[in-house]
Amino acid sequence: MEVTAEVRYKKLRQIGHGQGMNSQVFLAQDKFMDREIVVKEISKNLLRQQNLRDYFSEAKAMARSHDPANVVPIHYACNIRTHVGIAMPYYKNGSLQDMIASGPLPVATVIQVAQGVLNGVSKIHQADVVHFDIKPSNILFSNTGKPMVADFGQARAVAASGTVDMPPLYPDAPPPEVYSSNAIGTRATDIYHMGLLLYRAVNGDPFFKRQTPYTDHDMMVKTVDGKFPDRSQFMPHVPKYFRTIIRKALSVAEQDRHQSVSELSDDLTKVRMVHYWDIDIEPSGRIRWESSPSGRSKTLVELSRTSSGYDVRVFSIGKQKRARKAGGLWQDGLSHGRAMKHLKQVFETLG
Repeated sequence: MEVTAEVRYKKLRQIGHGQGMNSQVFLAQDKFMDREIVVKEISKNLLRQQNLRDYFSEAKAMARSHDPANVVPIHYACNIRTHVGIAMPYYKNGSLQDMIASGPLPVATVIQVAQGVLNGVSKIHQADVVHFDIKPSNILFSNTGKPMVADFGQARAVAASGTVDMPPLYPDAPPPEVYSSNAIGTRATDIYHMGLLLYRAVNGDPFFKRQTPYTDHDMMVKTVDGKFPDRSQFMPHVPKYFRTIIRKALSVAEQDRHQSVSELSDDLTKVRMVHYWDIDIEPSGRIRWESSPSGRSKTLVELSRTSSGYDVRVFSIGKQKRARKAGGLWQDGLSHGRAMKHLKQVFETLG
């Protein structure tokens, strides 16, 4: 017996401005359950298929992929006169985009977050769905701090061949295959987007966005040539092996990428670090890396710009809080390129 039921929510404010192609997202109050929820409203006029069964394709993709740990669940989907509504939990901890907006996260934090995201993407792929929009703004943090994969607006079911017709993708960081003649995607497209996510998180979004091509043509050329983002440019503290993992995930040819999220996850477990650097980028442009390995004195690395160029300074700070110069690692008056090269050597020396 089919039952038509009523749902009621009150929109409190719009959130996620400018992130949806065909939708608007609101913080709302669930009137029946007396709780805050997030409601994504999708205009029926903007949906390509006008069959009611297709209105809920995103909600169904989310339901098929739901993993209690790392995929955002849905409370319900509803049919409004002019829109489709998808109700989800409201997470107050924000997104990965919020965390990297001003600078990079520590490598250990990036790996921890990435492992959670990969667990979610694995569940999505097991449900024979390609997400097509894995990016920092679509990684939310639950009320217990777990990374949760959100926004299935671009998700598509995988055909028996393992391929998917490419949906319209956002223009800020398209995968190389979007420019192929047939625009066919696979699970490897999500691997590429994971590579972009890792690159952005470990370097910080300002580092990434400074490279963004100005025109669509330049974006196409640099993406197809593997020059956006620049795989040779990383923040100097990023370990060599981690750079190799990111480059592999960002391979232009799909067959050169990790062939599954589990392969990428396994590679991340092999990243070894002696220091866990906290990074602070000050408004003046000075960058400070601070680390305190177990049983050792604190290490502080600074990059600052002066009238004569860039200065690299390294301190070892003991229990008495007195800083002493780490001999042989200081360099003053360097060009930016030489400073970056020297910093890379500093971090390799420190381990």
